[in-house]
Amino acid sequence: MAQETLESLINVMLTLSLPEQEIVIERLQNNVRILSRGSVTPYTMEEIDARLDESERQFEEGQYFTTDQVFHPEYTKVAI
Repeated sequence: MAQETLESLINVMLTLSLPEQEIVIERLQNNVRILSRGSVTPYTMEEIDARLDESERQFEEGQYFTTDQVFHPEYTKVAI
């Protein structure tokens, strides 16, 4: 990561409240733990294509979530 981008991220983080900073740090530490285990492997192009095909099939069959269902589940009922 470019040093300038890293500095920008740090500056943004410093604008957060202490509880928000603690949440960010906890998530970053969790991500580092996952990555350091070496269990994360990138998808192959075939896997990506298969996932896209499956998603397109589900969309055509009406199996999807609306924006409201994703971002405001307390106000919507999921029919899937």
